[in-house]
Amino acid sequence: MVLVNVILPLPLDSAYTYQVTCDVPAHDLTGFRVRVPFSGRSLIGVVSSMADRPPEKGRLAVVQEILDERAALPEELMRLTRWLSRYYLCSWGEAARAALPPEGQARTRLFVALAQPDVVVRGAKQQAVLEYLVQSGGTRAATEVLAETGASHGTLRSLEKRGLVTIMESDAQPHAQRVTGDTIGEERFHPSQRAAADALRSALAQGDYRTYLLHGVTGSGKTEVYIDALQHAVAAGRSGIVLVPEIALTPQTVRRFQSHFGSSVAVLHSRLSAGQRYDTWRRIRRGDFRVVIGPRSAVFAPVQDLGLLVVDEEHESSYKQFEPAPRYNARDVAVMRASLNGAVCVLGSATPSLETMHNARSGKYRLLSMPDRVPTTDGSRARLPEVRIIDMLAERSPDRPNPIVSNALRVAIQKRLERQEQIILLQNRRGFAPVLSCDTCAHTPECPDCSVSLTWHKQRGQLRCHYCGRAFRSPSACASCGTGTLEPVGAGTQRVEEVLGDLFPAARVLRMDMDSTSRKDAHHEILNAFGAGEADVLVGTQMVAKGLDFSRVTLVGVVDADAGLLFPDFRADERTFQLLTQVAGRAGRADLRGEVLFQTRNSRHPVILWARRHDYLSFADAALATREALGYPPFTRAVRAEFRGPDEAKVKAAADRFAKVFRATATGMELVGPSPAFIVRVRRHWRYLALVKAPRSVSAQRMKQVFDHVLGGVGRLPKGVRINVDVDPLGML
Repeated sequence: MVLVNVILPLPLDSAYTYQVTCDVPAHDLTGFRVRVPFSGRSLIGVVSSMADRPPEKGRLAVVQEILDERAALPEELMRLTRWLSRYYLCSWGEAARAALPPEGQARTRLFVALAQPDVVVRGAKQQAVLEYLVQSGGTRAATEVLAETGASHGTLRSLEKRGLVTIMESDAQPHAQRVTGDTIGEERFHPSQRAAADALRSALAQGDYRTYLLHGVTGSGKTEVYIDALQHAVAAGRSGIVLVPEIALTPQTVRRFQSHFGSSVAVLHSRLSAGQRYDTWRRIRRGDFRVVIGPRSAVFAPVQDLGLLVVDEEHESSYKQFEPAPRYNARDVAVMRASLNGAVCVLGSATPSLETMHNARSGKYRLLSMPDRVPTTDGSRARLPEVRIIDMLAERSPDRPNPIVSNALRVAIQKRLERQEQIILLQNRRGFAPVLSCDTCAHTPECPDCSVSLTWHKQRGQLRCHYCGRAFRSPSACASCGTGTLEPVGAGTQRVEEVLGDLFPAARVLRMDMDSTSRKDAHHEILNAFGAGEADVLVGTQMVAKGLDFSRVTLVGVVDADAGLLFPDFRADERTFQLLTQVAGRAGRADLRGEVLFQTRNSRHPVILWARRHDYLSFADAALATREALGYPPFTRAVRAEFRGPDEAKVKAAADRFAKVFRATATGMELVGPSPAFIVRVRRHWRYLALVKAPRSVSAQRMKQVFDHVLGGVGRLPKGVRINVDVDPLGML
């Protein structure tokens, strides 16, 4: 009897023992995906270990199907997901789910051909397969054979091992070629690039785990350093993973890797179908690719002999998984995976997260600095763009009480249009106006399902909620007083686009936000058009701040530079500084000098002034000192508990019960809250939040013990009420 312990993608800490009666493709099934019955349904789980004996109680259930020919999660990924479950306070099954391929089928179709038609076999399923192939002409799609005979993939593999059938792929693809492209010559590196590249080459040659922070200003050539390190890792017979915030927003970066590594690169894309993603995953597992590029989930790519992990723009919030559990940060998972594999990890950014900078200063990571931009084509020193602050309070006048575009920005845009140069404008709000307000009673329409005001989308004539997605026809009169007119307050990307059309009728304007990029490949079409010079101005949300490199962009304007500072969150200053610095770095990246204008109503705010000077180090010094004084990360461990449900009283009761049990048992830890969330209602669910702060000396194991005890003490939750636990949260909104 073959017995296996299976972990399931559910918030259950236990593994469940099943019997295997189908054909077994390997002696040890650890890491294999299996389909099993559980509580009246069929689930895909992962074998965590082989079992010695059946459970003492209960009936032994049977594995319905073994889904893999080889382990989907090799031993190192099993260890990584085990750590993931402990650190992020979730079950091992939930953690393993994050590392598994999508539930799809490969684009390549398997065909089964009859090899020896006259052989007699004993197994009923094997007999059925052979008889079906004889009756149907000898060759059929594997999916058809399985459907018609009730056999499993294991049955086909057993027949193939005996030489009775042949399994073929309809579009079998050869293994990728080894990298043959030229390495980046040292003569192309400026001095700080060369020093960084030499340090990474040395670390790769030693073959030991190390993590580096590559702190390079925008335009300093971090990507070239990544490529050089990757070439050395591959030349040594090892593989590499490159994480990017979002592939759709970083096509230029991806193309640069592909130009050097060609068919050795597997690119994972969020807009690929499940079948395409599965096919790519299967070929990575098979060893067809030496280099994998992708967003956060690519940190689990099953590459062989991992030698290098790169996390580009490591500060980006898109590396954080919010739903479902595990709520991991791919940057930190990359560091741990490098440690488990004796690999080198490189965290790159012009504006590193405060956690990463603190780790570098404390000696946990090694710091590599690139403070200079890549020289221009004539060899002269490239400079960061000049930044000007425009006080929008001083721009007000009786005829322009709330101007969208300042006079200074208007003049700067006109100059670039006359010189046939390009402009990027950042407005980190989509829609036409964030709020409509009645000019008589000041009533503001709000979403009936969420505690937020509705955003006006003028082009569609709609009021939309950006949290639940509900849309309503724009009212002709105020619903509160019945007489007033609803007027737009503030500006979104659509309004900025309209204002530009009024000011510069001949200008060609493109808009890039969630509304304009909802269609497949829209990101690429917009960026390709702008890169080809088919537009003069690119207006967008934070999408336009990420990884763009256009040689003719000489002006960047930020419409509301202080908007992000208004949120009641301990990371608000950090996010605002990062966004302003990153978007400013899009200007003047080639031979043409760049200029940046920050429009703000808070012109003396320290964050605005630091961003104006491109002064990350001074910002980090002050921000870290504040965090330490207030006891926030990176000087403490933080865990956010969110309580949500359709009944506010029941949600509050669950939060209060959690707090009571926690304060009675978790000595040495601080609990802030619980209290209503800043956005207290989303999708008809009420939200309360609590923040646990613990000394850094508290281990992940101890934290898990505390939360297991506290959540157990809370007891059975009322129907519809949930508690979501988020380790190292990115915010408290």
